[in-house]
Amino acid sequence: MKRRKVLLGISLLTGGAILSYLGFKWIRLNSAADLDYLKASKKMLASLVDVIIPKTDSPSASECNVHEFIIKMVTDCTEVNEQNNFVLGLKALEDYCLSKVGKSFLTCSDQEKIQVLTYFENKDKPQPGSIGKIQRKFMGKSFFATLREYSVIGYFSSEQGAKQALQYSHIPGRYSACEPYTQGGKAWATF
Repeated sequence: MKRRKVLLGISLLTGGAILSYLGFKWIRLNSAADLDYLKASKKMLASLVDVIIPKTDSPSASECNVHEFIIKMVTDCTEVNEQNNFVLGLKALEDYCLSKVGKSFLTCSDQEKIQVLTYFENKDKPQPGSIGKIQRKFMGKSFFATLREYSVIGYFSSEQGAKQALQYSHIPGRYSACEPYTQGGKAWATF
């Protein structure tokens, strides 16, 4: 008889601890995001997007002002829980750099920046299957997923990115459903 009461007490205690942790996390993600920190992190964002889309024969992402685009999108077009994920991810990235590399992200070498972003890419991968769907539904997209998505959208929708990174046709000619593919060619862009 006493064993049942002990097991019931342990299970209630464990369940209460799990529910309180999830409640804390839910409240933390749905409270107002620290958007002032986001706006103050403009240089770090410029460095982050340059790691994702570096300068080649086309301009880098920061040259196309993708970091400004990301700030605008996170501030105006992103839900509160994803805003919190993004801002908390920026803070965690800076803390990780200070603890593991020993310096700020801005002062890291290119190889160290790639290693840090690879760590966050692997860390922010959602769980597979139904658990991942539930996680994305209630917790929102992760920091790295939002950063990568907005970097690509911002870069290829900018004038410089569309004209120099894509094969640009200002006035497209006649419609042709089947075009021959040339190996290593650029994708098409028109405005």
